[in-house]
Amino acid sequence: MVRIEFKLFAGLMTYLPAGTKGHAVSVEVADGTTIHEVIDRFKVPRQRAHLVVCNGVIMHLADRDRHQLREGDVIALWPPIAGG
Repeated sequence: MVRIEFKLFAGLMTYLPAGTKGHAVSVEVADGTTIHEVIDRFKVPRQRAHLVVCNGVIMHLADRDRHQLREGDVIALWPPIAGG
């Protein structure tokens, strides 16, 4: 098992567990867990996870199924954002 930090921003914060303060949770995952597996665990629709960053590096769609999480990784997600 490894412990990671999972951060959700803007409209995605509603997928955090009830009672979460702020925009992040610390969570244990099995060795070999991928980013998409964590996204799925929190029931965040994959199409809503527009920008995904792991330890400050943008994770492109294909990388989200390949990158295996390690102790201390920080995953951050943002939805598509429109502005004017």
